[in-house]
Formats: sequence, C-alpha cells, structure tokens
Amino acid sequence: MPTLIENAWKLVFETPWWPDDLSGDILDPEDHDFDYSLLYRKPCQTFISPKGYSVFSCPCRDEEGNPVMPEKLDETYLERKRKNMGPYLYNALYELQPVMEDEVVFQRQWIVHIKKLPFPFVRNLAIDMAGTLSEESSFTGISIGEWDIDGNLNIPYARKYKLTPMRVKDLVIKLIYESEKLKRPIRYIIIEKEKFGIYLADHLKVENVKPQIVLSEIAGKKSRTRFEELVPKYECGMIRSFQGLKDYEAGVRTYYRGKKKE
Repeated sequence: MPTLIENAWKLVFETPWWPDDLSGDILDPEDHDFDYSLLYRKPCQTFISPKGYSVFSCPCRDEEGNPVMPEKLDETYLERKRKNMGPYLYNALYELQPVMEDEVVFQRQWIVHIKKLPFPFVRNLAIDMAGTLSEESSFTGISIGEWDIDGNLNIPYARKYKLTPMRVKDLVIKLIYESEKLKRPIRYIIIEKEKFGIYLADHLKVENVKPQIVLSEIAGKKSRTRFEELVPKYECGMIRSFQGLKDYEAGVRTYYRGKKKE
C-alpha cells in the first residue's frame, strides 16, 4: 500500500480481538465511548480517532447489507464464520458492532496477576490436542497450573501452538525437564481423552516420563457448563497467572455466551 504509507510517520495495525476492544476501541481503549453505530454498514471509511490516529474502517457488508467483497466474503463464508465464532466475536470482527458486555462470561478485572509462585504446591500440565495430525491444523493448547495450600490455581505457563502430535510430545518432555530443573516437578499430565490425546498419551508412556498421565473425559459435559463453573473462582481471585500470557488471557476474555466451540 505505497500510496497510504508514503508520508506516514508511524503505522499502527490493530486486531480487534478483546471482548471490549473493537479496533483497539478506535485506538483509544481507555475511553470506551465510541459510537459504533457510525460504522454500521459503511465500508471504506477513514477518520481521526480521539487520540489523533488515522483510522481505516471496513465492515463486511455495504449500505444495502450485501457482502463488500462477494468474491471472497460471500454469504456462505460469512454464515460459516458466524456459526464457528458465535454472535459475540462475529459481530465485533465482521460487522464492527460489539454486542452487550453481559455476553462475556469472564470479566477483564477477574484476571489476577502474580509475580512468583508459592510453596507448597502441586504442579500439573494440561494439554488440549489439535484435531488433526497436520502441523497446519487447529491449535494445541498447553498450560502449567499449580495448586497451592489455599486452593488457588496459579498459572505460570499457557500457550497455544500449531504442532504435529510428535512435536507436541517433544515439547511436553522439554517442559517436564525444565520443571525439574526449577525444582517444581510436574505431578500429573492431564490430556483430554480423544483421538489425538490418546495418541499423545501412548507415546509419552513409551518415553517413560515421570509424571502420571491422566486421560480426562469431558465428552459428556457441555463446554458452557465447564467454563461457567469457573466463574466463582475467577471472581474470588482464586485463579491467578503470570503477566504476559497473551494466549491464555485472550481465551479467557473472549469466552462468551453462545460460543459454539473453541
């Protein structure tokens, strides 16, 4: 885009992702007072934000409700995105119209940061495997959580990766070794009991890893129920994490009612 950047001092690219953040709240996330109705079905707008940034805005539909790029964003594509994302995230990303805050299950202020891990503790490693063997699959989520004597869950590590199952195995072994070096050994490896989770568990058993492997069966429990059971613990500050765990915080802060899947 040489025409757009020829005389620019600084370029800012914002990805609208947080539950209360649409295009960085128009690059002004502290005010939260932008009238998003001004953007409704008005593609290709440029304007100056309250903080003085030049903003380019383009929702997925034009003034008549038709896709702005039918060769790429046709009705089938948009319907699939809405079905997969659910109404909350779809409206923010594609329509540029955030929905009500009460759709968010976990509030921003419930994310509590800690600087060091307490003693004594029980350290566990949890893995949610991707659904295919390909490295270009969906994400695999890996996290380390420590339970302390007061019943708090402290999270020093949580990331998502696009890895093959064998590379996930290698990463798990590395995390086991690094935890032992820190004198905070992992006691349990918890893996969802599904096709590739079982595959990973079998390969870890072949490696004779020290932590006990637990296959967790959650197939009979609805995702919404599982997540909303955590609300009291988040609200009371019993789930804490290190600062900078962007994948984890994005997952927590963008979980909303009506979301179909992760």
